[in-house]
Amino acid sequence: MKEDMRQLFGKEWQWFRGLSLLNKLRGFWFCLSLCLVGSIGDDVHPYVVAVLVLNFLASAASARRLPMDEYEG
Repeated sequence: MKEDMRQLFGKEWQWFRGLSLLNKLRGFWFCLSLCLVGSIGDDVHPYVVAVLVLNFLASAASARRLPMDEYEG
């Protein structure tokens, strides 16, 4: 199973491990905010939705600074 995961995500994992700490945090922040926006329910207050969407937009703007030219996926 470990070899299967390495075949599936080998290039992505090497790219992620080559990032600086700041860029790893940017990627983690983007993934976390994407999950938070995706988990919004029907009974959530509109202010909470606005804050989560603004957080996602800020993380997406920050994720644009990730060095995607080095990614060979």
